[in-house]
Amino acid sequence: MLRRTLSLVLLVSLLPSAQAEDPKSVAQQSAVVIVLCEDGGRTPAGRAMESFGRLALAPLVRRAYNQRTWLVGKRATPKAFLAAIREAAGTHRAVDVILFAHGTPNKTHLAGGTLTGKQLVRGLKGRGGDRIRMVYTTTCYSKTVLDSWRQSGAWAVRGMRGVNRPLDFPRFLLGWLGGEDYGTANEAGFKLNERLHKAYNEYGPLLKLQLANLRRILEYIEPGTEEGKQLKQGLLDALRVMSRWFRKPRWDIEDSRPQILGPKARIDRLPGDGAQARRPR
Repeated sequence: MLRRTLSLVLLVSLLPSAQAEDPKSVAQQSAVVIVLCEDGGRTPAGRAMESFGRLALAPLVRRAYNQRTWLVGKRATPKAFLAAIREAAGTHRAVDVILFAHGTPNKTHLAGGTLTGKQLVRGLKGRGGDRIRMVYTTTCYSKTVLDSWRQSGAWAVRGMRGVNRPLDFPRFLLGWLGGEDYGTANEAGFKLNERLHKAYNEYGPLLKLQLANLRRILEYIEPGTEEGKQLKQGLLDALRVMSRWFRKPRWDIEDSRPQILGPKARIDRLPGDGAQARRPR
């Protein structure tokens, strides 16, 4: 998930500040917990993607949140994730969650273990969960934990039915930080995702062939230094990861269509605002 989307974040690197009119009000009462867990830091390619994610996102979220908690790679354990949300909720009235990780039905795969829907509820219900203003998650099959997030107290959350390809993230982030409500930002992001899925379905075989050719070229190169050897291995690892994107001849956009709860949540409002109705959309 992370590897497919974070490169697109650079498209919004010039995003203007999206704080409320009074920068000392909502923005200073808001925190964000960001999880970047491609593979929990197990491989060089995974670590590179996780590190790049932080580098790309840091200047954007700095403008909108008083506190930013990063759980990157091996630090993104289930225990640390729940603790980070509780800690942020203890000092701020609004907590946003940006979760880049993999998932299977009713499970979020983090570093060193999985987080089930029941564990989510136990860890957050009555323990700061009601201060979660919104959750953006890339996990596959996240629709299966929608009810768990709602029981935990989250005001706005989304879920997908199947294998998610979250190419919507840059547009979602642009809209959310720019003041769009949660539903509008998600729907605009989905329209971008839909166009990119159509492009893949048309050009995927060609891209797959080009990656294979590039990998063959790299394998013939023999670097003369240790640094060069490490660079070669890192590039081969990255190409190996990228080749997984093209395993299926076609992508089904319906797998990535979000079901949205709490569409009226906004970055310039606190949880509990009357405009934040928790209803499906």
